[in-house]
Amino acid sequence: MVRLAMKKLYLQWLQVQYVKKGNNDIRTEEEKEVLRYLLRHPGRLTVKERVDDNEQYAKQLNILTSNVKNERLYELTKKRLKSV
Repeated sequence: MVRLAMKKLYLQWLQVQYVKKGNNDIRTEEEKEVLRYLLRHPGRLTVKERVDDNEQYAKQLNILTSNVKNERLYELTKKRLKSV
């Protein structure tokens, strides 16, 4: 569970760094909000199932969850976000 949580945090942090380089302030703030949400709601870090679409940040949380559940996808995502 801890490993899953750390992977989610790391990918979201990488996502913030990635969008920051694009100089899109609105998108950067959105990604920072998702990171803050994860830090304020640590239970969301260990969820392995998809969350309801009505939940706040559902799209971002579902993408993170699917990326960390599959080791190959996790590594590819990590590599892509770090390469820019």
